[in-house]
Amino acid sequence: DMSATKAELERQGVVFSQEPRPGSSFEGLRGEILDPSGISIELREWVNGDGYDVGGWQPASDAVTLVS
Repeated sequence: DMSATKAELERQGVVFSQEPRPGSSFEGLRGEILDPSGISIELREWVNGDGYDVGGWQPASDAVTLVS
């Protein structure tokens, strides 16, 4: 649940460098937070059975090519 996670992380002072938004190559949401050193960490919420480890997965966008 990206909304609940975002609220909890912000309550703890975590900074979002990218607000959650629809993923460009998968069904779901993606956002980015910064660790204490300023390194960006991507958060993903996979929906509708989407995920790289799901058999038969294909990118949601035609602009993305599955290579392996």
